[in-house]
Amino acid sequence: GGGLAGGRFGELVAERAGAEVGAGGRVAVVPAAADLPLLGAATIARRSSGPALVLDFGHTLVKRAVAGYDGGELTSVRRMPVVPAPNAAAAGVALAESVVDTLAVGWVEAGRPAGPAVAAMAAYVRDGQPVRTPLGTYARLADVSDDVPGWLAARLAARLGAELPLVLVHDGTAAAHALPPDPHSVVVLLGTSLGVGFPHRCPEPAVARAGTAA
Repeated sequence: GGGLAGGRFGELVAERAGAEVGAGGRVAVVPAAADLPLLGAATIARRSSGPALVLDFGHTLVKRAVAGYDGGELTSVRRMPVVPAPNAAAAGVALAESVVDTLAVGWVEAGRPAGPAVAAMAAYVRDGQPVRTPLGTYARLADVSDDVPGWLAARLAARLGAELPLVLVHDGTAAAHALPPDPHSVVVLLGTSLGVGFPHRCPEPAVARAGTAA
């Protein structure tokens, strides 16, 4: 999956990778490959009814959608216009405030749905907390706080005048949630960077609220 997986390029990658895997393995481009993390975020946000804001923070663009649910099932995903990703050179509070801006604007444009909002991110995330690594814009969020989701939720509450519970999840893990569980499969996202997820092990993400740990 991923933004580069569609079209002829994705077909060629799948063909070459399939040849490397050999007999007994299969490589395929999934339907709606570019939206896989967004669809996974919608799966994670599942509630009994009503809408939810879901986002996919990539290194080039941020994809946004309003997911709809009925009877605890995902029934619709209404895509919103994409917006630019935060400045790749941004760090610390400037980066975090940019993420807050994107979440706040998206929430208003989505019609102020109840939380949690689910944000897939092109960064490793452990228990809701971005992990500091040498590569990747969103990994630098870890420099802001030992509780990045709580920090973001508090800033959102101050900005919006209402609490918006928030879930942060690795984009590869989000993508894995969009696919049926399978102990023998792996999801590889091809985009500005590479992401990996495993459909057979999708931990429940932590929900952050203003002033609480995630």
